[in-house]
Amino acid sequence: MSIEPAADADFKTWLQQAWQTHADTPDAAMAELRRRAPQLPDSADGADALRLAEHLWLVHQGDAAGLQALLPQVPAHAALAAQRRRTQWVLDTLAARPAAALPEASRLRGLHSVVMVLLHRGDTAGARRLLLADEAAMLGRAAADNDDDADTKADADADADADALRGYAATAHNTSNDICDLLPREPARDALMLEAAALAHRLWSATGAWLNIERADYQLARCHAVLGQGEPALRHAQACLARCEAEGADAVERFFAHEVLARAHQALGNGEGAAEHQRQMRTLLAAMPDDDLRAACVDALAALGA
Repeated sequence: MSIEPAADADFKTWLQQAWQTHADTPDAAMAELRRRAPQLPDSADGADALRLAEHLWLVHQGDAAGLQALLPQVPAHAALAAQRRRTQWVLDTLAARPAAALPEASRLRGLHSVVMVLLHRGDTAGARRLLLADEAAMLGRAAADNDDDADTKADADADADADALRGYAATAHNTSNDICDLLPREPARDALMLEAAALAHRLWSATGAWLNIERADYQLARCHAVLGQGEPALRHAQACLARCEAEGADAVERFFAHEVLARAHQALGNGEGAAEHQRQMRTLLAAMPDDDLRAACVDALAALGA
């Protein structure tokens, strides 16, 4: 049965708001997903809602059993099939059950959820082994695809390799980010946080996408600063800003480059340096393109003074 246009628009609005606020109110978002699960629409938005459920139950809560209980309530719509297969692969992998094969890009994106559940369970060594296991193969294939003598490779195969590499890089970046934001500080986890950020930088560097490399430098700087490691934080923060300037980045990218530079100077105990980058951030606020971005930037600036 198709969704009425008004209902579909309401669902889209709710879903956008849920993604924006789920980190602050995860219990409310999970309760609403439980209520809506049997009526998820046969659309990309329905699939995205299932992705949000995977993110909340596994990345935020580490609750594989809870997500497994929710999944049978989700309709067997065609538009949800690919996401459903990925979610089931994650759950089967965590339960050590035979798992149906996935396209490589989907598997590598789903790897993020598996790694985070292992971290919630305290299995940092297992999470590390799983996260790093594909690096050599993926970077080797990326190098081969970039080789001038490899132009006989089918375009479809090259595109699949590039999509898989991007999926793996996103998983590494998100793992680092989520360890930083969602889990208590602990030496082995903190070491993996830095390893994951460095892995993301290597993988994004292989794609040649400057924006992702710049954000990988940002993430490395932020992680080092969180751990009080001022010198490497400053080095990566400077690389982040230099790339922004070289590529003509917009005000938002430059704002957060200055934000992480302020964090790096704070980690070094350099209040004057931190204050200078905060002044740069205030100047850039005037160039923010919309109210939502401006609000996020105001929060980031306030957090530096907290």
